[in-house]
Amino acid sequence: MPPLTLHDAVARADDLLQSVIADFPMHLETTFAEMDRSARSGRWIEIQIAAHDLKGQAATLGWPIIGLVARSLEAALKTGDKTNFEKAARVHVDCMRLCVASNIRKPVPMAARFLEELAELVARMGKSAARAG
Repeated sequence: MPPLTLHDAVARADDLLQSVIADFPMHLETTFAEMDRSARSGRWIEIQIAAHDLKGQAATLGWPIIGLVARSLEAALKTGDKTNFEKAARVHVDCMRLCVASNIRKPVPMAARFLEELAELVARMGKSAARAG
């Protein structure tokens, strides 16, 4: 077998990347289901890790809006307002699901409204945690 050329290696890598991109919505649904289970069980660190991972993966794989929502969820979990963690997780995951179901990949005007509402929720959580602390 002849050695792999640079051109062949790049072509294989591109094929693999395209496969990962095509499978990403299915990966997202699996991740969202895991996040739902973690939220019901109060395993916040698992959700925070998943949000952190999605924040990085989503933009790379063609879903920057998912990355922005995941960043917001990660911020919500860092507020310390544990009384609202489950609600915040549910709202963020539902928003990400809606984006995937509607094939909203970038922050379009409708999605920008979601992001504003999520930012307001996170800000309220931060204020609530500061008052409680």
